[in-house]
Amino acid sequence: MNKELLKKIGIISGGILVGAYVLFLITPFFLNGIAKSCGNYISSVVKDSTGLVVKFEKIRFVTTPKLTAGLKIGHLSASLPTGDEFLTLDNANGKLSLLPLIVKRVELDTIGADDISLNLKVKKDGKFLIEDYLPKANDLASEETTETSAPMTGLPMGLKLSNTLPDIHVKNYKFAFIDIPSEKEYCIQGEKFNITDFVINKKVKLSTNGKVVLDDRTPFNYDIKLF
Repeated sequence: MNKELLKKIGIISGGILVGAYVLFLITPFFLNGIAKSCGNYISSVVKDSTGLVVKFEKIRFVTTPKLTAGLKIGHLSASLPTGDEFLTLDNANGKLSLLPLIVKRVELDTIGADDISLNLKVKKDGKFLIEDYLPKANDLASEETTETSAPMTGLPMGLKLSNTLPDIHVKNYKFAFIDIPSEKEYCIQGEKFNITDFVINKKVKLSTNGKVVLDDRTPFNYDIKLF
């Protein structure tokens, strides 16, 4: 095989790789309609099974130059059938690394959001109000078929989860528990929540700062940095 032919093969191969890379980066422009349909489907399934109302706004697929792909959600909200909103997310995202899939390893790259707010109401008996709308264990058991299936011992197609967990970045967060009888609120709220370099059983870095609020009183603030 002469040098001229090798050169042509190299140019053609390079062109194909570049073309595939560019196509990968622009793929979300053609799939965002599907992303919206997926959001509508999830909302419908959740409402039919629990009565909870989940809404997605500006949901879209994304790809990055470092060969990761995932979803971005401009705004997500979840409400009880009564209309009480208990969860909101702003600019949430999650990305999967694609290269590890070559060796059948599933590895999430990042998970994050600008704002997370969770408000859980607590009844007099100490149980969360949202539990009234979630399927009970007995209900799930009654829906099982008489066929006995082998328990799932791993992911399909020989895939394995990576022991490297995704980086997590949240700009602002608030987790509140509201006592229904007294209407008192107890919450943890803070900012700059970051988890990086997380390898199971080896290492993790965590940092955040915020405060604990108990019925309009702030017993302490915190500034955490762990390795």
